[in-house]
Amino acid sequence: MSNRIGRIAIAVYSVLVIVFLAIPMIIITGVSLGSTSYATFPPVDPSLQWYADIAADPYWMDSLLLSLGVAAAAAVIAVALAFALSMVLVRSKIRFKRALYTLVLLPLIIPKLVTAVALYDTYYAVDQMMMIVAGHAIVAISTAVIIMSATIRSVDQNLERAAWTMGASRFRVLTKITLPLAAPGLIAAFILSFLASFDEFFIGLFFSSPDVVTLPIRIFTALTHQVSPAVAAVSTVMILIVAIALLLIVIFNKSASRKGASTKVQLPGNAG
Repeated sequence: MSNRIGRIAIAVYSVLVIVFLAIPMIIITGVSLGSTSYATFPPVDPSLQWYADIAADPYWMDSLLLSLGVAAAAAVIAVALAFALSMVLVRSKIRFKRALYTLVLLPLIIPKLVTAVALYDTYYAVDQMMMIVAGHAIVAISTAVIIMSATIRSVDQNLERAAWTMGASRFRVLTKITLPLAAPGLIAAFILSFLASFDEFFIGLFFSSPDVVTLPIRIFTALTHQVSPAVAAVSTVMILIVAIALLLIVIFNKSASRKGASTKVQLPGNAG
């Protein structure tokens, strides 16, 4: 009886948490569907007017495309570095491995504002686009390393040893065995690194200019003038992008499971 009550309590608590987290997204989506020039909920005479407006606004679209491009570039850099670091952390026998792992995780621990200020004070004279991409990669690399370390750890080294005994070079083993087996983890690391970069605010705040404005900074600037339904529409688009990215992780995870892959997509929460 007590176990049943406990399960019911956990289920009710879980539902309440989900509802609590979903309410802001529901409200934002509802506001974006309004036809008035000010934010209202529930929406009056629902329409897609504000989505059409942001699609026709070059400022919003430039910021959206810029953020997508920066996020993609930062994710590529973060995953490439994370793969190399994970190979060192998992496969090598170097000393101070724990200290190196802690150093890699610092971007998760240090407030992003501090990271942005440090980058700005040190590299303020460097090309701003380069620094935005580099800063976003720094923010994303910790998550990528967590995922890739778990992925590399689960790759069967016996397959690599067998290839070596057959005369395969290290490069061939890497490209034909290690990378294909680690592909689900690479995909997960790329997607989550992309998301970490896509909504990064502080790096863009310090390195933006009138010609280079990421989407979070554009939203912040718009909110300082008026709470417009256009901002709600842009926010809803960002929510959809995040939802699609997480759905892709689930799809790749199920695909890897069906194919019997030795590695599955590892999220930070279950990357032990």
